[in-house]
Amino acid sequence: MHKIAPAQLLSIVVPTCNRSDFIDFFLQTHIPVVEPYGITIHISDNASTDDTVEVIEKWQKCYAHLHFSSLEEHIWEGVQNYEKALSMSTTEYTWLIGDSYEIPDTTLDYVLNILSATETHYEFMVLNLVNQLRDIPERVYTEPNAVLEDLAWMMGCVGCTIFHRSVISNFMFQKERVQSSACAFCHVSFVLRYMANYNASLYWVQSSSIVTLKTRQRKHGWGDTLFWLLFDSWPQTINSLPEQFSENSKNIALRVPANSKLLGWRNIVNLRAQNALNSEKYTEYCGKMETIEADSIRLFMRVVLLVPVPVCKAIISGIEWARRKKYQISKILNPDLVL
Repeated sequence: MHKIAPAQLLSIVVPTCNRSDFIDFFLQTHIPVVEPYGITIHISDNASTDDTVEVIEKWQKCYAHLHFSSLEEHIWEGVQNYEKALSMSTTEYTWLIGDSYEIPDTTLDYVLNILSATETHYEFMVLNLVNQLRDIPERVYTEPNAVLEDLAWMMGCVGCTIFHRSVISNFMFQKERVQSSACAFCHVSFVLRYMANYNASLYWVQSSSIVTLKTRQRKHGWGDTLFWLLFDSWPQTINSLPEQFSENSKNIALRVPANSKLLGWRNIVNLRAQNALNSEKYTEYCGKMETIEADSIRLFMRVVLLVPVPVCKAIISGIEWARRKKYQISKILNPDLVL
């Protein structure tokens, strides 16, 4: 069987906006990973007003297969920038990823081996995120309700899904914009609706993950956007799915955020440290939380509300310092370690 060269098999597309520090570190991290294969990186810039363009031009001098396109005007619905980024690709498969995630070299090798090892193609491939899903074995999905139940929340991360070119040619996020609150997960809605309407296959990669990019500066955190994502946008996305999806499958997908790390204790303390978790915000979302959230998490939130914001800031700063030191030491001892 004739194998397609990696450069024609896969490309990486990155939507970004006013995050020059992130895109700079993203390219510093990924160019050495993709360079041996000649894999192209496309960046779609949503009319940034910082030095994003200058940063990209700097890296273009180092890597010939780096391309970018800048929108003339800023698009408030950033999901349209996903469309633009995907349209830039000409390869068999396209990896859509955010600028705050990392593709380890071992993950890239694994993906290339899978995609080049078969004469047939998969419409979608979904990667694990920091090995969060450990109890769902690697397999090929063709049943949309099973994808909704098992993988929908994982696909919510912009970086876990790879698209075949046949899908991108039909790619219209506009069709998925039922309401503005669902726009954050339009890419998830598209995959699910495509699976329901076409004889499509999705390869779930349990054994390989993308990871959070270990940026030089501390990330700002979700802020109160997390509440909107979990309790407005996610339910709207799931509830707007067509009748091919069962109510039972929808309910399973709706309850996934309760078991995700996004509402782990550290993130809740961090929300308080940013004053994104306060009495007003809790009251605003308390009713919505009851429909999909665990009682224990709501109780923990109420306890954390009693802790002053400066105390939570000190706790988070201490945790971040310890984690970064542990990461630095681990990489020195084992340069090939993926965390």
